[in-house]
Amino acid sequence: MFSVVIPLFNKAHTIERTLKSVFNQTFTNFEIIIVDDGSTDNSIEIINKLTNDIRLKIIKQKNQGVSVARNNGVRNAQYEYIAFLDGDDKWESKYLETIHKAIKLYPNCGMVCCAGYYKDDITKNTILRIAEKYKGRFTEINYFENPHVFSHTSATVIEKNVFNKVGGFPKEILKNEDFALFFSIALIKPTVYCGFPLSYYYGNIKGQATARNRVHFSTESNLAVCKRFNLTYKLWNSRGRSNETFIVYLKYEFRHIMLWALKQNDFDEIKLILEIIDNDILKLFPFLE
Repeated sequence: MFSVVIPLFNKAHTIERTLKSVFNQTFTNFEIIIVDDGSTDNSIEIINKLTNDIRLKIIKQKNQGVSVARNNGVRNAQYEYIAFLDGDDKWESKYLETIHKAIKLYPNCGMVCCAGYYKDDITKNTILRIAEKYKGRFTEINYFENPHVFSHTSATVIEKNVFNKVGGFPKEILKNEDFALFFSIALIKPTVYCGFPLSYYYGNIKGQATARNRVHFSTESNLAVCKRFNLTYKLWNSRGRSNETFIVYLKYEFRHIMLWALKQNDFDEIKLILEIIDNDILKLFPFLE
């Protein structure tokens, strides 16, 4: 029922933990598709020593980035639902079982999001990521109520048909590509939330993109968010502007990144943002603002 898609790039130090968490699932109707995005370490050797399970398939490609790798994995998936998992994250044993229950309760959903934990690999501190009002239950949600709490890539399952309908992960967006996809899907099909913390996202791991210089990363991220704004705004507009919460959240986010740039006195970044952002989005704001 589930195709577990794992993009892999130099994760020799974490991939065993990730794979063991999949093989330990109580729900066993799944395949695993690992897309090796041009790894130069011994990740594949470690995988081959760990298992010869027939449910596991390895696809190799030259290094093209995580979006291309994930899209390639989905293209080769045989099942109806795609469970994304990064090569440095893991699941609790009842993760897929819980997602399966959610799909049975809400068969028309296009996306299922699950609560989870953020674990810092250096400090070992653990932070719970959960929407308290939905804790301990399954429910259909308005995704734009609180997207960054509702979802993380390794805690999100997507119907393959709707994934293909929106075009998958946009490879032209090098950061924030996950939320570009999630926002697009939430605009066209119902989203279901599982208020059970069953996934682990590990931060500050060696080789992880988010472990870069913080100021440089924030600038890159803000510009990527603007590209995501443009992409999802066009979809929202083309579908009759039916979800007003989407615009409320878009405006909230845009104000946030502009305020960040103003506090840094970074007027070059503000200029870049205004060059990138769709002019129709700027028209959503009062003239003086």
